[in-house]
Amino acid sequence: MRVIGRLRVFGLGMMGLLSANGEGVSSRRIRRAEEPLPSIELEGLPQCYSTPAANPSNGSWPRCENGVNESPTNPDDMMNPNPKTICYQKWAELHGSEEPMPYYTWDAVECSLDNVDEEKFCHALQGRKGILLVGDSITTLMVRTLVSVLRATSEPVHSKYHLNHAHKWGACNGEVKIAFYRNDFLDTTTRRSAFWDGFCDSRNPKRNSQCEVFADDYTLEEYDTLIINSGAHPRSLDEYRDSMGTASKELTASMKRLHGDDALLIVRNTPPGHGGCSERTFDGPVDVDTALDLVASGPHQYQWGRFPEYNAMLEEAFLINATDGWKELDAYTPTLLRPDFHLGGDDNPDCLHYCIPGPIYHWVRLLYNMLLAKGYQ
Repeated sequence: MRVIGRLRVFGLGMMGLLSANGEGVSSRRIRRAEEPLPSIELEGLPQCYSTPAANPSNGSWPRCENGVNESPTNPDDMMNPNPKTICYQKWAELHGSEEPMPYYTWDAVECSLDNVDEEKFCHALQGRKGILLVGDSITTLMVRTLVSVLRATSEPVHSKYHLNHAHKWGACNGEVKIAFYRNDFLDTTTRRSAFWDGFCDSRNPKRNSQCEVFADDYTLEEYDTLIINSGAHPRSLDEYRDSMGTASKELTASMKRLHGDDALLIVRNTPPGHGGCSERTFDGPVDVDTALDLVASGPHQYQWGRFPEYNAMLEEAFLINATDGWKELDAYTPTLLRPDFHLGGDDNPDCLHYCIPGPIYHWVRLLYNMLLAKGYQ
C-alpha cells in the first residue's frame, strides 16, 4: 500500500491518500483540534463539515450518466474563452455530437455533500458583506466557475487605487459581492505605492507573476468571507514556510479586527499537475498510484512533487491553532486523481490548469457546503 499526502512536518498528524481498488478512489484522515459544528443529518449521513468527522475528502469520482449535461456550470457565461472551449473542441473533433462529453462528480462516502443550489447559496450569504478570493491563475478558474454557477455579472472595479489584477462581480440579484485579487504568492507584505504596478518583481524577474495588494484594511473591510490559496508557483520550502506563517498572522489579525466572529476564513490547498495530460483528456479519474506516477513525470521546473510539503506547511500555518477560525477547503485529495480534463496542448502542454466544466466545480461545491454547515442558510 502506498501512502502519500501531507507529510509529518512540525508535529502535524499524517494525512494522506490510500490507494484502493478501482479508479478515482481516495481515503483521507485528519486529526485536528476543532470545535464541533452542529450536526445536520441528511439521508442517514451527517452533512459534510457539520462535524470534524464529516469529512468529504474520502470518496470517488463516478461518471455521470448524461455526461457534461449534468454540469451546473454554464460555459456560455464564462469570460475566459480558453478553459471553456478547449475540451469541447477536442471532444467534437473526436466524437462529433454523437454523445455528450464525459463528466464526473465527487461522491463522498462519509458525509452528505449537497449539490450547489443557487437559491440556497444566495440565502446562505444573506447579511454577509461579500466574498473575496485570492490566489493565482488556478483560483481564477475557481472564480470563473463560481460566478458561472451563480450567474453573476461583471461589475466595474471602483477603488481609490489603480488595481491591475482585480475583478468584481455581483451575484444574487446584485446583493452579494464577489471579488478576485490575483496574487500568485499570497504576498501580504507588499503595500501600494505610486510606482507599483502589481507585478512580483522581487520573486519574479521575468515579470510574468502578479501580486495585487489585498491584505490592507481598505480591501479586507469590504469582505467578511475570505478564501485564499498560496499559488502553484515553485519556491524554496524555507521561503514558503516563512511566507505562509506571515500571511496567517497578518490575515487572521486583520479579519478578526475588522469583522469579529462574522469573519469566515477558508484556506484552499493546492493540487499538482499531471505529466502526459494531452493524451488523457477524456480517460477519466485514476487511482492514487497512477496519479502519483503522472505527477512525478511532469516537468521538473514546476516542482509538483513538492506540493504535499507545501500543503503540510500551509496547514501548519493556518490550521494548527483551530481557535483562529480557519477552515480548509481540500482541493488536493480529490483533484490529484484527475489527470484528465487539463487544458493540454501539443508544443507546450498545460497540464496544471483545467477545462471548464471540469474538476474545479468540486471546489465550488465544497465552498457551498461549508457555507451551509456554518449555519448561514
